[in-house]
This record gives sequence, C-alpha cells and structure tokens, in this order.
Amino acid sequence: MKQSVLFLIFVSIFSISCAQTQLANYIAANPEAMRLPNTNTTNEYMPLGRFAMIQGPTSNNEAYFSSIVPRYKTYTYILVDAAGKEIARVQPYEVVEQANYTFWKIDKFHFAGLTAGQDYGIHVVEKATDNLEQSMDFRKFRSIDLNQTRFKFVVGSCQADDHRFASIRKSIWNKVVQANPDFILMNGDVVYVDSFEFVKRETKTHKTQEWEIWGRYMDSFQTLEIFRSQRLIPIIANWDDHDMGTNNSDINFSGKDHAKRVFKALFHAPDIKGVFKQGVGGVSSAYTLFGQKFIMMDARYYRQPPGTQKHPNGHLGKPQHDWIISEMNSDSLPTWLVMGDQFFQSLVEVGEGEKKKIVNETFIGDHPVQFERFLKDVKGSKSTTVFVSGDVHFSEISSVDKNFLGYPTFELTASPYHSYIFGGKNWENPRRVVATKEHNFMLVDASKHENGIKANVRAIGAGADLLFEKEITVVK
Repeated sequence: MKQSVLFLIFVSIFSISCAQTQLANYIAANPEAMRLPNTNTTNEYMPLGRFAMIQGPTSNNEAYFSSIVPRYKTYTYILVDAAGKEIARVQPYEVVEQANYTFWKIDKFHFAGLTAGQDYGIHVVEKATDNLEQSMDFRKFRSIDLNQTRFKFVVGSCQADDHRFASIRKSIWNKVVQANPDFILMNGDVVYVDSFEFVKRETKTHKTQEWEIWGRYMDSFQTLEIFRSQRLIPIIANWDDHDMGTNNSDINFSGKDHAKRVFKALFHAPDIKGVFKQGVGGVSSAYTLFGQKFIMMDARYYRQPPGTQKHPNGHLGKPQHDWIISEMNSDSLPTWLVMGDQFFQSLVEVGEGEKKKIVNETFIGDHPVQFERFLKDVKGSKSTTVFVSGDVHFSEISSVDKNFLGYPTFELTASPYHSYIFGGKNWENPRRVVATKEHNFMLVDASKHENGIKANVRAIGAGADLLFEKEITVVK
C-alpha cells in the first residue's frame, strides 16, 4: 500500500514537472510569443488565439477574464511572465452555461498580485490522455497602470458578425490593437441577437428563446476577431437594444434576464474596490480609471415602450437614475456618462403618409420628462460631465450648450465599428461640430484638466487612418 502511494506521488510530481517543462519549451520554441503587435505599421495583422477571451475589470494588480470554451472540457489557466516562467495557476471561480445549448460554456477566472506595466501570458491548459498538460491556447496582457495622468481609450458601437463585414472587421480591429489603447469601450450592439439570418425579432406571437440568445452570443464572440486577439486589452462594455435581444427592446422584452445573465458573465466580475462596481437592475456599471469615472448607463432594462414620453422614469428607471446620481456625488471626479442611444438628438421622421416612421431612439425624444430631471440632477452633482453614445451608424461630436449643465460640454457619438451604413445624408443636428459616415472607431487621448476633462478625439476608419479630429476641453 505504501509503495502504491509513493508511486502515485512520484507520478504526480513527474507529471507537473513535465507540464512545466512543456510550457517552458513552448516559449523557447516560439521566441516571439510574448512580443506585442507592432504599433508603428498597419501592414501587420494581429495574431489570433483559439478561443474567444475577454479581459474584463482590471486594476493595477488584478484582472478578471472570461473565456468561451467547449462545454465538456476542463481547463486550468496558467499565468506566466515574459520569459515563460510559471507564476500561478487557477481554476475558474465560476462557470456559466445554458442548459439547452450544448456546445460552449463561459469560464471566469482571475489573477492577482500583478505588476502594472509588466507583460504577462496566459496558457489555457488541459490534461491529455497521457496525463501530461498541453497548452491549448495562449494570450498576453497587462494590468492597467492607474497612476498615469494621461490615457488612451477606443470607443465605438454596433458590431455585426454578418459575413458582409468580414474585411471591415479585420481592418477595424487590427487598427484598434495597433493603437494600443489602455482599454476598449464597446457601447452597445456588441451582439446582434436578432440577426435576420438566425433569430426572428420578437412580436406578440413570437417570443425569443433563451437558447437563441445564448447561441447568438456564442457565435458572435467566436466570429469577431477582437475577442480572439492574442493581445488582450481590457474591455468595458455596455449594451443596447440588439444585445438585449430585439430591435428597440424595452422593459417588456421576454428574454431580458436571459440576455443580462450572459452579458454579465462575459463582461462583469466581482467589484474591485475603487475601480469597478456593478450597478443596479440591468447591466449598468461604474469604472474609476486614471482619476476619472466612466458610468455605463443601461437604457434598455427599465425602458418603457414607445409612446410613454410623459413617464417620469421611462428611460432609465428610478433605481438606476438614483444610482447614477449617487455615483456622481460620491466624489468630484470628472465623469463620462456612456449610453447606447443618443442623449440630445431629437427624434427623426422619414417617409410620407403610411410609410412615415421614426428612425432613431434618444433620451430627450423618447422620454423627455426623465431627461429633464436627469440633466437637472447631473447639473447639481459634483462631477464635470462628457456624454458618450452610439447606435446611429455614423459618428459625430456635438456641442452641448451651457444652458443644460451650467457649462459647455460635448456628446461623442461613435458608430459603427462594423455594421450597416445607411444611405442618404445624416439627419439634421444644429449642434454637430464634426461627423463621418464610415466604419470607424473613436480614439480618445484624454487627461484630467483642472476639475474637468481635456481630450484629443480622432475618428479612425477601416480604410482611412483619420476621418476627423477634434480637441475638446470641458470644465465647470
């Protein structure tokens, strides 16, 4: 009996030793594995990993991740340094799956004890039949150096996985990775659940099923190159109507809690003190980064249906409204308010007679009563504010007159990363400063300025490197 136990101990030690040797050999055989993409040229296409993986909430010394992996496989996640030396190994702290969707699950895992600015690698490891570990996938990442006084982020919206946009996607995400931002902001329509090819839009007689929502998330995340980029960049995400499940979805959408579960499984994590906090109700959240605050406003979970302009809480719901203002009053940090649909644009009607229809959704147009009260509360808060939106399939910077908040500010509308570009001219907007109707993302180079925000904002296209550029400064 003692000999058997000793033999098993010997085999276990030998197996671990072999596994670590395998990983060291992998780095030795792939000396470029830890190299970051070349940020000085657009000729190099970003290398891709095997599985979809997201680097979520991240601080100086810890980072949370979500990985979409085969449902019946068990993986260990091994943290290595730039030389390939193992630092730590973890099992998922949570596994999220959908009972009737049999192919994929979400592993959520976490590394702590990181050093800001240092390169790290992640091996996704499984045990093979010979009981030796094999690296099935590899990523590289950094934590966030929150002590920086100047930072860069990318923002955009509308990420269709339709085959029509394959070449656009590759160009857009390649440029995003080469820009080397500190984080990426995905502001709504990250997933088109109600793609006409796979899922019908919900009606009174047709309800969207949980497995349809789960399936579209899994398909889309494995199609979009940014989720398979070997170089991970922290992602902050918000949702809009198509992520929740159907066009112009609202509080009555039958699948909203199914969509909320998978969205939060992919992008959210336990709170990180002083850095990340989950909001209330739907998928709202708040991030404190580089001495500024980013609040993701959920304009769908509590949203009342069209025709409820007089509803006192029709756009955000009362719990979320109160939570946002509470966050803005918890300190005096400059704040970026981020929401899927536009804040200040009026509703736009097109067509004649029976074909006349409204083609956009906005806070001021759909729910003016709550909008007026919200602006009053924002004005009375401690924070200097910039507004960020998406949804409309073109990008623009609009001025916000000082009559609204007591000081002039801006609304940045960034759309689409890769989705349909609608024909005709952009609708009228007397506050528009600059705009483009191309596939694009905004690259924002920002810093704190007095008690406010100073930023250089550039729209980068799939083809053109620069579509527009604008310097903004916002102070109370």
